[in-house]
Amino acid sequence: MSDVKIHIEQAKHNKELALNLGKGDFRDWTIICAFYAALNFFEAGLLKKGNGDHTETLFDKLRQELGSQLREKSVHALRDRLADSNFPKLRGKLSQLRHMSEAVRYLEKTGNKCGNKFITEGNAGQAISDLSDIEDEIKKA
Repeated sequence: MSDVKIHIEQAKHNKELALNLGKGDFRDWTIICAFYAALNFFEAGLLKKGNGDHTETLFDKLRQELGSQLREKSVHALRDRLADSNFPKLRGKLSQLRHMSEAVRYLEKTGNKCGNKFITEGNAGQAISDLSDIEDEIKKA
């Protein structure tokens, strides 16, 4: 269970930073930190439910075993499937945080229209709200 504890500690650390950054001009980093906090809460929840491997490790194992027959072509797709089967209420929130985080990290994907100057307090607030919902649901696992 130490892996669960480590993921929870890291998630809380990232959440604290997200909360602090949301008060200033770094709302893009609020979203990024909220995504990584959510990811750590999600990994902890999977471990609590008996999924023995971290999702990246599991993806690598499945890719080795199944090769081109593996339905999921990315670790993100695998996480989506695991969210559907383990935490269906969270799938949309996890996906939204990932997409928002990617949009502010990879500007070329959005035509340079999603950097910090395009992120509103409302966007950052929604990321924090989604993160809190994810944390609450994982606590129940």
